[in-house]
Amino acid sequence: FKALDPGDLDRSWQNFYAVQSQLEKPNFFVDFADYLVRNFQLEVQVEEMVMRSLSNVSELNYNDAVCLRMLGFKLNQWNYLDLAIKVFEIVLKLRPEEPQSFRDLALVLGKRKTKSDLKRALSLLSEIVLGDWDIRFEQIEVIALMEIRRLLNDVDLVVDMLSVDKFETLVSELKFAMHTPLTVDMRVIMTWNLDVVDMELHVYEPGGEHCYSFNNHTKNGGTMSMDMVRGYGPEEYLIRRAVPGTYEIKVKLFASRGKTVNQDVTCQVKIWTNYGRPEEKECCNVVRLSKDKEMVHVANVVF
Repeated sequence: FKALDPGDLDRSWQNFYAVQSQLEKPNFFVDFADYLVRNFQLEVQVEEMVMRSLSNVSELNYNDAVCLRMLGFKLNQWNYLDLAIKVFEIVLKLRPEEPQSFRDLALVLGKRKTKSDLKRALSLLSEIVLGDWDIRFEQIEVIALMEIRRLLNDVDLVVDMLSVDKFETLVSELKFAMHTPLTVDMRVIMTWNLDVVDMELHVYEPGGEHCYSFNNHTKNGGTMSMDMVRGYGPEEYLIRRAVPGTYEIKVKLFASRGKTVNQDVTCQVKIWTNYGRPEEKECCNVVRLSKDKEMVHVANVVF
């Protein structure tokens, strides 16, 4: 990457093309796509280069859910939603025993927001709530319930959704409150692509208090969900009424039993302000970590 010229697109592509056969690793192709997005305007030619670089990830690892999740995270970050949905559909077929496979697909469908997308997303998230999952995914149901309630904000007529598979069961048997608003000033969700890896979400609140798994309720009202120590997440930070100031968001690779020497952990961090309200804003960040105890700054949010 030192040889690339951020001022010369053609030269950058030539240098990339010259070395790509020697570097057939998914991270390399994702990094080059990142480089293009950061340094050049996304015109047609650049988008084609981004797609050509990313396509190598799926070609090299078509049946590898780890690499496909990484690819899906990046496609979602750059709003290539149709492609992200196709990737997460494959992941769901490869890993139907993991609730994260249902959730990743549901959230991108909910972002695309066609009526059929919303129905499918509700069904997938309802399946998480009603499913019988391994104990290491404990409490993912609570996060899925919040996301179901948020999806209903985008539905023109909520009663139309009662025919959706699984969602009907959720409402009738669990008495899910469809019309109860669920809003917060800020919501942060972290997920990652490797199993048996312990990631940590850290939020530094105004005034200096540090919210994380060992201090999961702050004086300001911030809360952190249960620490997912054995793979994928999600981990969630919520604050209903944010005190004014800057919130610094970081992620930490605490322990990496599930990764090989040459694997990095790709971590997706989504941040919402005014979650569930008409003025809601969302941003998506994807970062990569390689060493135990490594901590990476993701974003600052100012209220």
